[in-house]
Amino acid sequence: MSREDIYKVLEKEFVSTFIDELIPGMLHNFANPLNGIIGRSKLLQKRIEENIKKIRENYPEAASEMMEDHRKMKADIETISHESDKFFSLFRNVADKFYIIATPEKERLNLSRVIETEMRFADLYLDFKHDIKKELQLDEYLPEITGFAADYSMFVWALITYSKNRMKTCSVKEFSVSTTHDDRYVCLTMRDTGCVMPEEQKKILLDCLSSDGAISPEPKVDSGLLHALLLLKKYNAHVQMQCQDGCDVISVKIPYNSSRSSGGN
Repeated sequence: MSREDIYKVLEKEFVSTFIDELIPGMLHNFANPLNGIIGRSKLLQKRIEENIKKIRENYPEAASEMMEDHRKMKADIETISHESDKFFSLFRNVADKFYIIATPEKERLNLSRVIETEMRFADLYLDFKHDIKKELQLDEYLPEITGFAADYSMFVWALITYSKNRMKTCSVKEFSVSTTHDDRYVCLTMRDTGCVMPEEQKKILLDCLSSDGAISPEPKVDSGLLHALLLLKKYNAHVQMQCQDGCDVISVKIPYNSSRSSGGN
């Protein structure tokens, strides 16, 4: 074997450890020092304010001379505290994603909360964070659906990625996702300003979803979108695709009765 072939084998072995072993270990090892930094920055901010107050009360003349130094010191501590909070928020976004996809059991889920988690994680993709205008209209009180959290996480991630990639060359980049429900279904609707999918591809995609047979290795549609919708098919989901005002709209209805949304293995 060549050096390149040997390296690729080891690289594949290394990547295979990411989700189940490496990422959980990294998150665990990062959590303690991060919590320490946040805690100490808050404590330091409080102590600085208390000390400045004491100096003003006991040594007002000195406090007046040191006013500018105190102002700068307080500003620096506030910045450290603020940046620590931002870093913790980013850490939590990554942690939430990987804890979800590493959860092996079925559970009751609120789809709106899954979407919120995935949208925060998607902001780690810089083009999605900075280049695309996002709109969320999420029903906070959705009935819970039953299934593997990892399935729904990957499904929503794949839809976001599909939209993001479609809009790379568009001058107008807008993405919206909404959730609603009725007496039987939880409903998700996703819309973007990417190029409209040709009717031929749309038909192939819907035929793949309605077929119980094997899927062609190259079905001529986006693989991520196809497999995301195939995954939701395991939960008896219904998919509709239409064009509205020059934009593709994907609608998914998922039954929330536990006996009908159990999912597959």
